[in-house]
Amino acid sequence: LHSISWLHKRINSNSIVFFDYGDGFTINKPLMIGFGVSRASKQAAETVDLRHMGTEFDVYQHPELRADAHRRYETRYDIYSLGLVLLEIGLWQSIYYFKEKDQDAQQFQRKVRNVCETHLAHLMGKAYQHAVLCCIDNDELWKSAQGTDGDDTVTIQEVFCWKVVKELRRSILNTKSL
Repeated sequence: LHSISWLHKRINSNSIVFFDYGDGFTINKPLMIGFGVSRASKQAAETVDLRHMGTEFDVYQHPELRADAHRRYETRYDIYSLGLVLLEIGLWQSIYYFKEKDQDAQQFQRKVRNVCETHLAHLMGKAYQHAVLCCIDNDELWKSAQGTDGDDTVTIQEVFCWKVVKELRRSILNTKSL
C-alpha cells in the first residue's frame, strides 16, 4: 500500500480478511479492506477526517493521533497500527485485552510495548518481536526515514523492508527450521 504512496488510516484486525478459495481458508492470502478514509500520502491530498468521531478502533491509532485529532496523517501511523495487529497475531489475543479504563494513549503504548518485550519472543521468536517493536516503538526511525516535506520517499519503504519485512521473513524461516 505504501509503495504506491497510499495511506490506509484505519488498519486494525477487522480490516484484514481471509476467503475460502474453494480449497478452504488459507492464511497466506490475506486481503485488506476498510479503505473508507484512506488517501494518497502526498502533502496536497485530502480526505474527510473521521478520527474525531470516536470509534472502538481508536485504540489502533498512534498516540499522537489520539492526542490531536486534527494532526495530519503520516505513514508511520499506519506502521504503528500494523504493529498492533502483528502483536495480536503473535499473542493470539485481542489488543482490547490490554486496554484499561481511563488509560491514555501513551500509557496504552507503554503497556503494549511492555507486553511485547516480555511475552512475544517466547511465543514467536526474537525476529518477530523485533519487527513488532520496530512498528510500535520506533517513531524516531520512521521520522528520519520520512521526507522533509512530509511526503513519503523510497527511504521509508526501504527501512520498512529491512526492519520489519525481513525480520518477519527471518521469523518464518526460523520457525520452519524447527
